[in-house]
Amino acid sequence: MRRIFNHRPKRTLRIESMEARRLFHGEPIVVVQPSASELAAEQALNVYEWFNASSVGSRKQQLEKFGSEAAAQEQLTDWAVNFWSDIFGEELKADRWLQNIEFPQTFNTFNVMSTSDMLTSDAAWLTASSFDIGMPSLTINRVFDRTNIQLAGVDEHDIVEFSSDGFMYVSQFNTIKIYDTRDVDDIKLVSTIDQATYSSGLYLRDDRLISVGYSNAVIYDVSDKSSPKVLSHFGLSGSIQSSRMIDGSLILVTQESFALPRPKFLPANMGSEATNQANSNLLGRFETREEYSSRVSPTIVASFLSSVDNGSDVESIGTWEDLVVGTEGYHRQSVSVVVLDVDADTPKLLDSETVLGINANVTYADNNSLYIVDPTTDITTGRQIQSGIYRISLLEQGLDVVADAYGSVRGSIVNSRMMDEFENDLRVVTDFDQWDGSHSTNLYVLRETDGAFEEIGRLLDIADGQGALAAYFEGERAIVTTAEIQNFIPLVDPLHGIDLSDPTNPQELSELVIPGFATHLQWADNEHLIGVGYIEAEDGGWQRQVTLYDVADLAMPRVLANWTSDYDIVPDFQGNRLDPLSVSFDAATGVFLIAEESGEINQWGIGWDSPIDPAVFWPRIGRPWIVPTVPKPGVQVFRIDTESESSSLKHIGTIDINERARRGFVYEGSIIVVGDTKVVSASLEDFAKPNPVDPPIDQPQTPVFSDAHATVSLVATDDTGDHVTEVNVGDRVWIEVHADSDETIDVGVFQAIVAVGFDRSALRVVSAPESLDGFINGFVAIEDDFGFSELGGFNNSQSSIGAGPHRIIRFQVEVQAAGDFDLTVRPSDATDEAILLYGDNFKLRRENITAGSLRIKATEINNTVTESTDVNGDGRTSALDVLVILNHLNRMSGLSDGTAIVEGEQTNRLDVNRDNHVTAGDVLKIINQLNAEAESRLASQAIPPISAEGEANSANHDAVFAVLQDDDLRKKKAVGVNFLSELEIQ
Repeated sequence: MRRIFNHRPKRTLRIESMEARRLFHGEPIVVVQPSASELAAEQALNVYEWFNASSVGSRKQQLEKFGSEAAAQEQLTDWAVNFWSDIFGEELKADRWLQNIEFPQTFNTFNVMSTSDMLTSDAAWLTASSFDIGMPSLTINRVFDRTNIQLAGVDEHDIVEFSSDGFMYVSQFNTIKIYDTRDVDDIKLVSTIDQATYSSGLYLRDDRLISVGYSNAVIYDVSDKSSPKVLSHFGLSGSIQSSRMIDGSLILVTQESFALPRPKFLPANMGSEATNQANSNLLGRFETREEYSSRVSPTIVASFLSSVDNGSDVESIGTWEDLVVGTEGYHRQSVSVVVLDVDADTPKLLDSETVLGINANVTYADNNSLYIVDPTTDITTGRQIQSGIYRISLLEQGLDVVADAYGSVRGSIVNSRMMDEFENDLRVVTDFDQWDGSHSTNLYVLRETDGAFEEIGRLLDIADGQGALAAYFEGERAIVTTAEIQNFIPLVDPLHGIDLSDPTNPQELSELVIPGFATHLQWADNEHLIGVGYIEAEDGGWQRQVTLYDVADLAMPRVLANWTSDYDIVPDFQGNRLDPLSVSFDAATGVFLIAEESGEINQWGIGWDSPIDPAVFWPRIGRPWIVPTVPKPGVQVFRIDTESESSSLKHIGTIDINERARRGFVYEGSIIVVGDTKVVSASLEDFAKPNPVDPPIDQPQTPVFSDAHATVSLVATDDTGDHVTEVNVGDRVWIEVHADSDETIDVGVFQAIVAVGFDRSALRVVSAPESLDGFINGFVAIEDDFGFSELGGFNNSQSSIGAGPHRIIRFQVEVQAAGDFDLTVRPSDATDEAILLYGDNFKLRRENITAGSLRIKATEINNTVTESTDVNGDGRTSALDVLVILNHLNRMSGLSDGTAIVEGEQTNRLDVNRDNHVTAGDVLKIINQLNAEAESRLASQAIPPISAEGEANSANHDAVFAVLQDDDLRKKKAVGVNFLSELEIQ
């Protein structure tokens, strides 16, 4: 294999001394604890890795296998060494920190200025946003084909499965329910499987039920429907983007962002106390290039392989022979195709293939091959300019998985239905977003030769300047819908008939223009096509539109019938792309069903795509997940009679189940509708009166509100975290917001947004709110005359966090007056979804949330001088105030207990914490205030750019980086240590 290097300009790691920064106007700054060395190393690697990864340029397609294990080891080591080249041997010192001006800086637990917290979440966002965080494209499966798979024999996972012996399997959030449907008028719930995570969809193979999740596949034995058992569990290191089932082989396409092995940090040798004193500024160094290369080379191949967890062991998938380089140079993503045998007595891994450097944007499969679409985006404009296509051949029923061909086409491939393989040719429809804002729709015919797809035919710019919306292939013909797009909104809908009988010369035979636009095409029979889309309403909204086309003569298609809804619907361009599996057509009865998953949008303009774990969803929108109002359209029922000109398409009613409808099927003379929590059946003759199946007793009875209970409360603490109820005037206390789920199951609170009321004249807010225990404050806290009208956060955990109460957020107040003061907390009026629980996708009723209160008793102190951290009386709090106290303690070093009793007004000023003694605790109080004020300024102000000389406006960066332990100061004070020399106060 030819050698590949990631050539790029060398990037110098930006490190700046504290002296150059002139923090705090040159006043005393740092005591760094030894454990900070690991933190500093982590910061260095985070910053370096982020910048280097973000500087990777455009990718050049290829498909190269390694010739030997040694070649793989050498190539991958070269990638790693080149990536980390600038950090090898770098020293880290205590008075330096990593500079990353693009991100706000925060204080870590050591009070050392750090970007690692922000970078960690940002790196997670970058990783998450490289693929779709939501559930994989929901696609229906079958022992019994009842829904819209794209190709016969290639099953796709869906939330519903029917068995031939009369049972139905339904995935609803994190449960799988098994129903007895043998008597369709009396459907019974047989059993419920509780899962730790949501299921994206199901497959059914005889008595094997397979649940596909975000990154796992669980295989159940359902031979006893009343007592299903876990047969096997496969946890994958990557996220599952799509899946297929072919002849008992489960094919999983996973996306993974892999990281190169990190250089090892070697801490400085901490010898005697004298040695430590001399070398206290040196934290350590990173290993050299030679040390790194010799260490990682023997095991680097394994670090590029995906892994699988079967519940008892974690092992790598495949060997070096299963690695393929898909792009030139090092890129962070990889796609793996993993094949499992689910029919075996013990389900097992059959084979895998990993393509390095690509993403899995769209997956199309036929019986013998899998096609992965890897988009290339212009980083300057955000336009997708090219789609790489990689073919993974599935040989001998998945026993051999081989990446064997690649190619590319201009533009984006919207979904798998824009692709089709016919007589060994691949036909593809793309949408190309041009520089001037217009679009072009193009059709390409590709043929593989010696591992490369070559274009043998094309039809460019179908419908001048219009974008592609939908496509459907049938043998030697294709139907494509396009639309003129202005400001991202489709306006008109031409339907194009295309002749592909000569693959080298595709011909457009017709263009039929109708109002509105169609985003889904469905064959009714060989001569009739159903289009599902939208049409603009008179009030500017959008309505559902269904059209029946006669395409018997492709040169002269015509509209037989058209139907427009009387309800509003969110169109595709506002985030509500129609799931093909929410549409079904029963040819025997002519009944056509649309399960309207969304009737409106939430506050971000995002419609209901699929049921989704809010903790997984929030990174996509950067704010907490809030349940929008449940739409009402339900399942629309049509009867299609292609032999009747007058009533070829007739809307015969709506089945409204009072919650979001997910699927609708014709089954044994009835219609079965599956919702978020319900299953209902309705006779075809009398479907307007649905017969609901009673949900399990622990299920919410309505989709809008949950019957769960929760409590919100307040706690006051001092700086050490101890609870307090009595304070002195002038004291500062933290007010913590706690929330607790009152449910018997330990799910925990996901989100809490509250209003906190208190006397603003008596309790003055002195610090910006800060989130606690993983409850990321994803929105700005809002203050009013009564306190906070909107305050809280949501947890970034993707799984339940257990019983509470949970600490959500806190803010600091300074007591301004004496008296008894009551603080109250309740759900915020800013949103109906103030309190959300894990595993419960509905908002809690306000009457089910117990509000809390807190009383603080404040006493006026008798000291003649008002408490202040301004010890030297110069009108501000600074490190000079620390110096005054330290000088006093040095003078009083003869006292055995290391304290100075307060005497008179002068020493009264030194007693900052008002305990009638001057101690190191008074020093610590000033330092804590300085750190809090600096952090507050950093949180509210942008960080100024560094000048060419490396200096910054110090006004925005004043801070004290100090951790002074009270016991340490007392100990040093007792032996007469000079604090001035230790702190190097200037």
